[in-house]
Amino acid sequence: MGLVIARRGQVVRHIAGSPFLWKWKFESGGELVAFETGPLHFSLTCVLVNIRTGKQIADYDCFHELPADAPQWVKELEARSDE
Repeated sequence: MGLVIARRGQVVRHIAGSPFLWKWKFESGGELVAFETGPLHFSLTCVLVNIRTGKQIADYDCFHELPADAPQWVKELEARSDE
């Protein structure tokens, strides 16, 4: 599985993920993408990726309740409803 980022009909980045991508959102004016990935049960990881380079900037365990000091991008991603 993966996340495909396209602009004006052109694929600019394919980002690999675990079996499922549950949520995603753009960050920093579209320069970064944050997504939640993992299997059906027992594990979720929030990942932040630079779209231009494809490099992973950060990851965070999102399976458990988030602590108050969790990064803001993780809090915003987790606050998104499953639309």
